[in-house]
Amino acid sequence: MDYIEQMEKLFKFLDFNLEFEQAREIYGIKHLFNNDLNLFGCFIKDYLFTVNGKFSDDDNIYNDFVLFFENKKNNSEIINSIKKYSKYYLWIVFENPEIKELEEAINTINSCFALDVYPYLMKLIDNFINQKIDRNYFFEMIHFVIEEVLKRFENPKIKVNFNQILNFENKSERLVG
Repeated sequence: MDYIEQMEKLFKFLDFNLEFEQAREIYGIKHLFNNDLNLFGCFIKDYLFTVNGKFSDDDNIYNDFVLFFENKKNNSEIINSIKKYSKYYLWIVFENPEIKELEEAINTINSCFALDVYPYLMKLIDNFINQKIDRNYFFEMIHFVIEEVLKRFENPKIKVNFNQILNFENKSERLVG
């Protein structure tokens, strides 16, 4: 099943499982994606990795989201999380971050077609915005990601496991203060 079909199915699922205001928020997020279900599907795939730590197969995005949704039990928390991460995702895709120092890094990532970096970058941005990591560490990590992306772009045989390198739960111990 392609992304568009899965996202149509996902929105039907959410219509049945969310209260009216929550569904309205989700449709507002969809509107931010210019109602592009393919782009929204790409986001949901990266979002699931960001919150679950494992990639969804292209054919299982809908199923993985439903499992995630049903295990969470707090619809407001899920909606707020989707809203937050969709904002970061759109910063990256459209190369228009609110953190202006990120523009060059995002341009490099997109120029090297390093789409697999999006979930890590979203998580890194979230950790920085929520002050789980300090500014210096944030930009050290951004610099490191860019170096690895450029190395891989120059030599596609190089395999970089960003999940291992950017294990945020363990590496974000450099808290602010």
